[in-house]
Amino acid sequence: MFEQVEDYPVDPIMIGADYFAADPRKDKLNLTVGIYQDAHGQTPVLEAVKLAEQKLVETQTSKSYLALTGDADYCRMLGHEIMGDAFDHSWVSAQTSGGAVALRVMADLLAQMSKPPTVWLQTPTYGNYIPILT
Repeated sequence: MFEQVEDYPVDPIMIGADYFAADPRKDKLNLTVGIYQDAHGQTPVLEAVKLAEQKLVETQTSKSYLALTGDADYCRMLGHEIMGDAFDHSWVSAQTSGGAVALRVMADLLAQMSKPPTVWLQTPTYGNYIPILT
């Protein structure tokens, strides 16, 4: 059934994690994935995050699903923070669960255009970005 499935290409950014693991130095920092790890290789939950999560739990009023575009108030507030007074009703903002999901939402939007624009990616880029955009 899976005979025709090819190996997924190696993610060039994640190769940095392999280099990090192989480096014997004790004073190294792993910046490849954009997360903080302590001296023991653990990713601690910061106190500010714990407090924010606690506040969310204490103040949430519903467990209903959000709209596909996320929390409208959050998107509107963030839009104003990023765009300032230029943010108005002509802008659309959406909230996703991660960068690859946001890229997929954008790719779906671009695929509906009569002439899809050129999309530029950094090199190296994550291995799943090219298939998502293709």
